[in-house]
Amino acid sequence: MSVVPLKPAFEPGPISNTPARPRRAAKPRAHRDLLLDLLVSHGHISSGERVQATHMARLHGTTPLEVLVAEGWLSDEALIWARCTLMTASRIVPDRSPADPALVDDFGLRWCITHGILPWRRLSGATVFITAAPEEFETLKDSLPASAGRPILAVAPMHEIIEALRSAHAGRLVAEAESAVPWRWSCRGLKPPQAALWLLTMALGAAFLMLVPGLLATTLVWITLGTLAITMAFKLVLTLACLLARPPPPAESAPRNTRTPLPRMTVLVPLLRESEVAAKLLNNLDRLRYPRALLEVIFVVEADDDVTKNALSQLHLPQSFRMLEVPAGTVQTKPRALNFALPFCKGEVIGIYDAEDRPDPDQLLKVAEGFRHADPEVACLQGRLDFFNTRYNIVARCFTAEYAGWFGLMLQGLDRLRLPIPLGGTTLFLRRAALERTGPWDAHNVTEDADLGMRFYRFGYRVQLIDTVTQEEANVRIWPWIKQRSRWIKGYMATYVVHMRGPAQLWRDLGPAGFAAMQCLFLGSILGALTLPILLTIWAVSLGVPVPVLHSMAIPEPGVLGPTMLVIEAINLLIWAVGVRAPRHRHLMPMVPLLHIYFLMSTVAALKALIELLHDPFFWDKTDHGVAVAGETVELD
Repeated sequence: MSVVPLKPAFEPGPISNTPARPRRAAKPRAHRDLLLDLLVSHGHISSGERVQATHMARLHGTTPLEVLVAEGWLSDEALIWARCTLMTASRIVPDRSPADPALVDDFGLRWCITHGILPWRRLSGATVFITAAPEEFETLKDSLPASAGRPILAVAPMHEIIEALRSAHAGRLVAEAESAVPWRWSCRGLKPPQAALWLLTMALGAAFLMLVPGLLATTLVWITLGTLAITMAFKLVLTLACLLARPPPPAESAPRNTRTPLPRMTVLVPLLRESEVAAKLLNNLDRLRYPRALLEVIFVVEADDDVTKNALSQLHLPQSFRMLEVPAGTVQTKPRALNFALPFCKGEVIGIYDAEDRPDPDQLLKVAEGFRHADPEVACLQGRLDFFNTRYNIVARCFTAEYAGWFGLMLQGLDRLRLPIPLGGTTLFLRRAALERTGPWDAHNVTEDADLGMRFYRFGYRVQLIDTVTQEEANVRIWPWIKQRSRWIKGYMATYVVHMRGPAQLWRDLGPAGFAAMQCLFLGSILGALTLPILLTIWAVSLGVPVPVLHSMAIPEPGVLGPTMLVIEAINLLIWAVGVRAPRHRHLMPMVPLLHIYFLMSTVAALKALIELLHDPFFWDKTDHGVAVAGETVELD
């Protein structure tokens, strides 16, 4: 039914600076019943909608009022009117009549945000509280300090209360977001003076090696061969673990034969200059099948990003969707935006999506079911990523083949062996309690996801993969690909430096297998990208191509090196071929031999990352979305 507009006779009166004292509050449930009676009697909802909302609330562990608003059956204005009428309370607009900001300190900013309460004024031994749900306030009275005096309630919608708290205390919230992770877990100490020391150390080491003829080149060759041997062995172990281990049972699309309620879930979508994909993103997220009363979607937008704000303001956001502005700070990164948004989240599960994502419509239900069956130490469920523009060009095809091997083999192997998993930046779902215990994202790390994955394992938590797919837009242009990959490699470098500050403690936290896995995942990836040109030169020598600079070095003879390299390459090609074995990826099989050429771009990206790490470690090289035309849709298994 369409919501009946408010009649003039029932509109709340003008804003008052002396709100009326409310009647003695009934129990919250009885009070909600009175609100429903009032709304039905004045035609704001029908009896049928009340019955349906009550049934859905009982089924999902929410309240009928939450269901009515979330489903769009009841407007905020009608609910505010009913609450003001029943409580004889005033409607206060915080934007027109700002609260005393000093009052928030008496109760705690986090407490106010968590409960959606704005301490407004002190009046003759009483404190005026603006709340969106006065019927729930009775349960909080015991937690109020004695200095609060007698509570007087006023009413405003939740979004007005949250915006008042956000704007009045933006500086403190930004500072907390940027320093949410303790110094020893953060890379914010990687500043130019320290970078200069690293650069000087590397320069002295190179100068020493160059004093002996051929020593530098010999050292680089053996580093390359050692990296190749270790990483290939690691990949082979993960591949065998993935293929030989018994696969986990597939996740159900919804809980069955259980009365366990679904968890409240908040989906954060950090955006920066994303006007091209805003409408498609909203459509993709609106397709998610999950009870609206248990779901909130927050578009996290930088305050100076007028392009994205204008694009979102022109869209009709569902009741459970909203936009949150992040004020300017010392850095502008995705993890800083996520940290800023975290206190405003109501969910016990926090999900992350990117601007171009197209998640499986049943994904959130699978996540809820996955957490219901997961062990308590599972802090995060990571979904798989795939691409909808696979056939766009060769770069897109190789990009998809690479990801197919990463998500289909490498991460699966890490999961089966219970080794540390570096998280992806999207389609990850976190238990909020675990996130708050380990510390949230490092605001200065440009691969905050991989860093968080390592920190989870150091605190005794685990990451588990879940069988659900999100389609993304593959990078299809060479220079944007290099920029994106350089950010990832720079983040891997920073993450490695941070966690290796105390290698002995890292060994104790991760155990020998976990410690070795981290070396392969991070140091192996970095060295592999930097030494790929040397590897190709060694390949040339193994095939008999004369390379004068290598002839005087202490490296294996071509008769030994050649067969060894052929065996390694055969294993490598086999792993990549297995990675694209699924029906939706078999058309990528011709790309497998081209991946060596494709990965040459990563060497350029690694050099760019190293330079940036030394002089601009926190720079976020943004990936542009909406470039490729979606020429296909990924078929799920």
